[in-house]
Amino acid sequence: MFPVLVTLAVAVFGVVVLAIFATASVLAEDEGAHLRRSQQWQPPLAEGSKLTDWAKSVARMIVADELKAPPTGRLPVRLIRQLYQGFGRTLRHIGTFSAGERPAPCASEPAATFGVTAVEALAVAEHIRGNCDDRTRQEIQRQLVENRLQLEAVDTTNGCKVKCPLLAADGICAAFVLRPLHCRTCSSCTMKGGVFHPSQSDERLAAELEQGLSTALAAEGLDGQVYEFNSAFEIALGTPRAAECWAKGEPVFNQCRPIHTGPTS
Repeated sequence: MFPVLVTLAVAVFGVVVLAIFATASVLAEDEGAHLRRSQQWQPPLAEGSKLTDWAKSVARMIVADELKAPPTGRLPVRLIRQLYQGFGRTLRHIGTFSAGERPAPCASEPAATFGVTAVEALAVAEHIRGNCDDRTRQEIQRQLVENRLQLEAVDTTNGCKVKCPLLAADGICAAFVLRPLHCRTCSSCTMKGGVFHPSQSDERLAAELEQGLSTALAAEGLDGQVYEFNSAFEIALGTPRAAECWAKGEPVFNQCRPIHTGPTS
């Protein structure tokens, strides 16, 4: 009887040791991945083309990292969270002024229309579905329809101003934590003559991240096009399983207005 108990004890001990090593291995891999991502967001202490080229390459690396596994409907949120967190860290690293991550009333109301990538529209829609009540979602969809009718009446959206569908009565964005890159530069400013103005360097950095993201997704066979925000967001919010369809390469946004930003110098 005693030898049997000893054998069982040794077997249990072995299982526990293997479990500890397996857990340590997983934690080490997670820590290594976190370290690699952190190092990616250490930009060169330079400005101009070196900084913007770095931004595009980082966006491409993020896409390559996330697409090591087949894309799913969760990819847009994962991708965008990583990109946005890195963008915030980069602004702090290069020393530009940032209002931080505390929600504050948006100063751009009414706002000129702007472009977003397909994944940004999908991520915002996912956030709204998961965090807003029925009344808020219905009001957002009502405003989207109103904006669409207004935009359909003009030949071009350039300079056309509409009410942002994400802003509540107090001016706070309903999707603040996942607001698009374009909106993130609104809280990144520089002081000129005693007045805060949007930082052109940060706007350029955001534009290069967007272009790198767009190019990398297209290279992987996914829709990386930049679309007019209202049209893309309306489709993303109103289309069942939009993210899953996008991940399969289906033309979810083929009825949206594309914005051709073109290569930047």
